[in-house]
Amino acid sequence: MIRLKPFKYYRSRLNLLLLAIFLWLFVVTGREYEAATDIPLVVKNISSDKILISDPPDKVEVRFKGIGRSLIVLNTFFNPQYQLDLSAVKYYSEISLSATSVDVPSGLQIEPIEIINPTKVRITLDDRSEKELVITPSVSLGIRPGFVLVGDLTIEPDSVLVSGPRSVIKELKYLTTEERIYEDLHRNLDDEIGIHLPNPKLTPSLEVVTLTAVIERLTEVDFRNIPIAVRNPPQRFSVDLEPPTVSVKVSGAMSLIKNLTPEEIIAEVDFPRRWNSDNNVVIPIITLPEGLELVNCQPDTIYVTLEER
Repeated sequence: MIRLKPFKYYRSRLNLLLLAIFLWLFVVTGREYEAATDIPLVVKNISSDKILISDPPDKVEVRFKGIGRSLIVLNTFFNPQYQLDLSAVKYYSEISLSATSVDVPSGLQIEPIEIINPTKVRITLDDRSEKELVITPSVSLGIRPGFVLVGDLTIEPDSVLVSGPRSVIKELKYLTTEERIYEDLHRNLDDEIGIHLPNPKLTPSLEVVTLTAVIERLTEVDFRNIPIAVRNPPQRFSVDLEPPTVSVKVSGAMSLIKNLTPEEIIAEVDFPRRWNSDNNVVIPIITLPEGLELVNCQPDTIYVTLEER
């Protein structure tokens, strides 16, 4: 008959094994080791009137010496840093990296002993400058057929204060928004959009602006019997026009069309520019309020009779 050993017997054996492993790890990690690891490079003490324009590395490879368990704790629970002090740099410097600038948490039995890579860092500073720049939209508006943009696309605010390196700021004339395409617009546009910065060293006083566009339904209207005025008539002649009036069809946004009066439509002829003396005809010039378009003018030519005074 097979006799099973009590469970307590196996549990005691397991406890002894775990204790042995723990003691072994404690002894092994208590020895002194060397290990290399990457740590963040942090720039500090830049003068308030200067700005960093070079790009030092994000990390530095450092060799550490210390108790094994301290090395494990360092990489697992702490965040050592290389502190790059720029207080003595005016514009340009090549700085040799030293293990003494590595910031290690106190209480750990560990010491940075060598900078492996990079051993030197080139630093370039520039004077900090500010400038107010106009923002122009870099967007495309696709308007649905039968609708029209009323006025201009507006940006609010239309300018921004930008700070950055003097060498970059002095070359800037304006900024643009991010590129964006709007399609099938048939109602008013009111949207936020980011500002495009041509250099990552630039800092704007705000990051987004608001685009506004008024979109209205397009409509047409006819106006009849608009009198034709004569501009620059020939000297010593009286001018007779046939017909003396024209009819025009005008298109535009509904808000503009509904308030349009015949008196705001100017029809005129300009003799030196438009008169064809061979057949005694002149082309009328139609001037409309801003935002409106001429669809057609009837008739499109006017017959002229001149009589000497």
